[in-house]
Amino acid sequence: MTLSKYLLLIVCVLSLASSALAQPPLTITRSGYFLTIVDDAGEPSFVRLESITDLTSGQPPTETPIPPTTPDGPDLDPVLVKDVQAWAESIGDPLTAQAIAAVYAHLRGATEDELVSTSAIWTTLKTASDSAVGIVAGKDWKPFRDKLSDVVTEGNQRGSLSSKADVLRFMLSVQQGLELSADGSIALSMDKLVQIAKKTNEAIDAN
Repeated sequence: MTLSKYLLLIVCVLSLASSALAQPPLTITRSGYFLTIVDDAGEPSFVRLESITDLTSGQPPTETPIPPTTPDGPDLDPVLVKDVQAWAESIGDPLTAQAIAAVYAHLRGATEDELVSTSAIWTTLKTASDSAVGIVAGKDWKPFRDKLSDVVTEGNQRGSLSSKADVLRFMLSVQQGLELSADGSIALSMDKLVQIAKKTNEAIDAN
């Protein structure tokens, strides 16, 4: 399974953790399938499923997630994806790359759902990314984030980040580039992903 879909599915599940769920959602990771159980306090826990039967394809039970397709098309800026991937690879810290990508995926969904306005997204991204970098405690990501800040500044000046669609495209492109830079590496732990999701929700609430 690609790291891109892995992170996206994890963050989508965690972003719903504070809501009452009628049925536990399925979380697919590189290490297997898990049901996400949320207690009365909104805290998620994960119950591993040893096997899954795909009735749509008639395949026997398997412990290996089915590889999805990689996002492409007009929702991505291929130049930005390539740049972000190169900048992240130059840092050489795939765990933090996954953490920042999780923030972007989470906040992209929140922006789509109108939980964060496009005017507040930049402050929210910075706050949540600061928390994610601190949680992983990896290498210095300032050079990467400075480059990304320059892209945002130029985009705002030129008006290429003026609409919601522009912002969503930017966020997905950054997320994709980060995930590609970490592809094939050890996956970020579930515990750290939960911490990042909580901090991201706090950043959303603060704005």
